[in-house]
Amino acid sequence: MDRTILVLVPHFLTVYNLRRELIQALVSRRYRVVVACPEDERAEQLRALGCEVEVVPVDRRGLNPASDLLLTTRYIRLIHRVKPGVVLTFTVKPNTYGGIAARALRTPAIANITGTGSTFMKQDLKALIVRCLYRPSLRKASVVFFQNEEDRTYFQSHGLVQGRTKLLPGSGVNLDQFQSIARPVRPRVRFLFIGRLLTLKGIGDYIHAAQTITQSRSDAEFHVVGPPEEGRWDEVLEEAQRTGVLTYHGFRSDITAALGDVDCLVLPSHGGEGVPNVLLEAAATGLPSIVSDISGTRAVIVEGVTGTTFAPGNKDGLVDAIEAFLDSSRESRSEMGRQARIWMEQNFSRTRVVESYIEEIQHSNTGQ
Repeated sequence: MDRTILVLVPHFLTVYNLRRELIQALVSRRYRVVVACPEDERAEQLRALGCEVEVVPVDRRGLNPASDLLLTTRYIRLIHRVKPGVVLTFTVKPNTYGGIAARALRTPAIANITGTGSTFMKQDLKALIVRCLYRPSLRKASVVFFQNEEDRTYFQSHGLVQGRTKLLPGSGVNLDQFQSIARPVRPRVRFLFIGRLLTLKGIGDYIHAAQTITQSRSDAEFHVVGPPEEGRWDEVLEEAQRTGVLTYHGFRSDITAALGDVDCLVLPSHGGEGVPNVLLEAAATGLPSIVSDISGTRAVIVEGVTGTTFAPGNKDGLVDAIEAFLDSSRESRSEMGRQARIWMEQNFSRTRVVESYIEEIQHSNTGQ
């Protein structure tokens, strides 16, 4: 059995925040783990886990034939040099170009479809190209992990994957890192949007709901945490904060503290999610959620028990859901949070994800 594992990711946070426990588990089992990601000043944190780091630039935005061909070439050279027993790939470009590179060198690969983003929600040239890339890249994969059943069905029905597939509970959540938090009684109920400030993530719908509700009642506060990625929202958020509609905190690395300082998570995503990590992390801290009813959230939210759902893109539906939450008793909101934590313990522990990977790595590496 070859005990070298190569992990291909598009940036540092993808592996450190979500795959750290997997790396630790592999290292503890005496695997040699090599992580390929773009240069990052925090790379020493990865090395401290016991793995090696190879710098491989990845242009995460758009499709550029020259840079994407260069990425494929770099992956081929890296696989040839490192000679891994198994290659693990995460997100679109590592999945496609890393998968093609692994297939070219006949190296077992395990892919993880962490969501489809906006690409598969459109019928344009980019979507066509990505679908064409997925077919050859996944054709010889040892197994393809999906985070929700809808994505798996889509890939199978469109012929993008034909071999073995398995369903994971998203990326799972570290239940020791994200522990249940006791929240104090506050004069106003605090709602939080946390994530990239993208139209697809529903930031516009959240701002609309905050504006609507703060005009008619004074028992709610709205908060936003996340890095701006579409310039169009910068001025909108600044104006909303200036007029007292919401408070924008910018990017925060202390996610646990941010979740502990509010009473409800709001995730109005329009789609393209695998299983939203922030939804798992919030639930693990005992936080109820109001989320759009999309693939990736349906398995996480137990309607009326751990949270509430509404139709994606339905701004009025979001307003109604928030107002219903405001009108509910503090006891019922606390019970929702308690049930959310229990649901995470029962179904979404990251330990289950790590165990699934170890099992598949052993299967792929031995050819059993």
